[in-house]
Amino acid sequence: MGREQFPCAKAAFRWNGRANRKGQKVRDGSFMVRFRVKVSSGLIDNRRIDQVRKRGRFSKRPPHAVTRRGDRTHRLRFSQKGGRRGDYKVTVRAGRNGRSMQRTLTARKL
Repeated sequence: MGREQFPCAKAAFRWNGRANRKGQKVRDGSFMVRFRVKVSSGLIDNRRIDQVRKRGRFSKRPPHAVTRRGDRTHRLRFSQKGGRRGDYKVTVRAGRNGRSMQRTLTARKL
């Protein structure tokens, strides 16, 4: 969802859930919604939320990624062969200077 798809959006608005492209339909499935807002300092604030649409209704999903520093690469790989459908959760823990942080990442195999 961006300015090119909602060119008249100047303030907060609520999307009605219908397709905004001619001849297209919004189908059930997993969606990552990205919001980009230019803040007063001139920087762009990116926010992401995950949603799942079942039988025409949207509901929240756990986040599938966590924002990290841009100068680092964080990779996690695992084989999907023989894996069952459903949610896979990975907990990431990091610590520095006596402080620690923990996040649980969720991915879905369809």
